[in-house]
Parts: sequence; C-alpha cells; structure tokens
Amino acid sequence: MSKKSKQEYIAAIRARYLSSNKAEKQKLLYEICTTCGYNRKYIIRVLNKKEIKGTPKKKAGRKKKFAHNEIIAALKNIWKSTNLICSKRLKYAIPLWLPFYEGELTEENRKLLLRISPATIDRLLKPIRNKFKKKDYQQPNRVL
Repeated sequence: MSKKSKQEYIAAIRARYLSSNKAEKQKLLYEICTTCGYNRKYIIRVLNKKEIKGTPKKKAGRKKKFAHNEIIAALKNIWKSTNLICSKRLKYAIPLWLPFYEGELTEENRKLLLRISPATIDRLLKPIRNKFKKKDYQQPNRVL
C-alpha cells in the first residue's frame, strides 16, 4: 500500500474507531496493524489525534523587518548608484547616499535602512546580484 492510501484508509476508519467500545477498538486496531503494517501504539495516536484542517502553520522565527518592497528598491538603487560595491562598504555608504535618494521611503523604513547589517544586505540583494555581476578583467596569457 502507498502512504497516501494508508492515510485514506485510516481516515475512513477513524469515525468507527472513535464511536466504538473497547472490544471493537481492539479488533479495529488489529485489522489496521495487519493491513498497513504500522505499530499498534502509532495507530492509536493517529486515530485519537484531532484533525485541524484549514489552519496554516506559523513560520518559525521572527517576522522579517527588511522584507518591504520600499526597502529593497531603495537598497537596489543605492547599490547600483555606488557601482555595485560589496555589502560591507554599502553599509557605510547608505547614510551618505540616503539624503539624495529620490524614491519614496517612510521615516520608519529610513531608520531600518540605516540599521541594516551587511549580512542582511547580502540576503536581500542575492536575487538581484546575478543580473548585475561585474565582468572580471582577465589578462590574456602572455608568453615571455
């Protein structure tokens, strides 16, 4: 049996299991164990578990502060204006370039841009960097 068919089978039996008495539960458990090949205690846990559908799971970790489109757009424009410098230098260039930035930024996003770390800059610019890679200057092989 495939995993999906086992899950469907257990879901179909769940209603019968919850409404039956102890002797009938023992027979159902034996039947499921032989059919699916699962451990008896595992099946008991699965059958007694409450089903909660439609509620999405929360993502682990804290909320992303710098995921606003305004911040990413401002960061991208300043990065391109500074000739694609590395994030460590860009961190110190942002306060110099931010007063001359022409795009729309709220005061809160301005403060966030001033506090941003180089690692966060790298993470935000990662999808954009590949489009604007600098071409390395390679000297031709010279024979002396």
